[in-house]
Amino acid sequence: MRDRRAFMAGLAAAAAAAGGAAAKDRGSTSASGTASANYATSGTAGEMSLRDIAALPRSVPPFDIQLKGANAKFFKDRTRVALATYGVALVRSGQASAYAGGFGSSMTARRSTIMTGLVGVSDALGGQIAEEAYADLGRRLTEAGYELVANADVQASAVSQVGALPSPTKGVNGCSVYGPAAAPLRAGTFFTSALGGLGAFAPMGRAAEALNAIILTPSLGLDYEWLQSSGSHTYGSSARVGAQLRFHALQNSGTQFVLTPPPPYKGGWQGSFLMPQGSGTDEPFAVLDEVDDRSDNAALSAAFALAGLGNMYRQKKIYAVEVAPERYLALARAAYQGLNAAIVAELVKARG
Repeated sequence: MRDRRAFMAGLAAAAAAAGGAAAKDRGSTSASGTASANYATSGTAGEMSLRDIAALPRSVPPFDIQLKGANAKFFKDRTRVALATYGVALVRSGQASAYAGGFGSSMTARRSTIMTGLVGVSDALGGQIAEEAYADLGRRLTEAGYELVANADVQASAVSQVGALPSPTKGVNGCSVYGPAAAPLRAGTFFTSALGGLGAFAPMGRAAEALNAIILTPSLGLDYEWLQSSGSHTYGSSARVGAQLRFHALQNSGTQFVLTPPPPYKGGWQGSFLMPQGSGTDEPFAVLDEVDDRSDNAALSAAFALAGLGNMYRQKKIYAVEVAPERYLALARAAYQGLNAAIVAELVKARG
């Protein structure tokens, strides 16, 4: 954990010192590592240039996103909607690790680890994505025939009794969560701390009743890679890990909602429209570059293994993922446009 914090701090300092410019123009799109009983290998593939990526189109078709509803009742003829906030969570680091315990009478344990960190996505860019996503959803709701409650009225309602969070705020697994300045993040928004949202439902229910509206708290998680691991095997002969750059919206992105149900029900009714699986694209937006190698001496470990002496070999490779900011923004727009379109489609379908 300490190594990871130091690594991320170092990447952040390097990015700030470089003024956001790439340290190297060329890099790769994937990395892999294998540690076996008597050898260890690692490598990268898919060489690309950041300059070429930056020249790619900055308009990308919206992602095709499907949502699954939970407790999606009482929407019939409901046409007033209030946007409490809009959370955008950016994954900034990742790690994959695999372990093989060896086999036979001699122990030849191996561990392979890949760590990555995102470089080039500033807090200003994260905030811009949240502002745009919030405005885009409001526009789509209005175009679909919904009456959008004025934000001043929403924020002055019982919504204000739910704790406001700074933008950015630290979310689950260390991601950064951003929200609009005029509609701040609220405790319990997906990808923020789950415990922070305890007690949020009651005030949201009161706000839904007072505003006579459906309260929405959308959230979108964005990741930059797929990680692979062979897992942990006590009697395995090798440990394998990999990282593939891929921009995607995270599973469980979507929106929570609260509305007032008709009699004889009382209070608020809570549910959600969420992504049951992630959705993304293989379009390029970044390059991957090795910045540190903290592996043990492979030749020495192999010699111990061949001599029948028990040993533990640890392979650890650390990579910076440098983005072309305008391309990252283009893909983020495609993600929130796809998600917002899906949210509106589910509301219209439930309205009947």
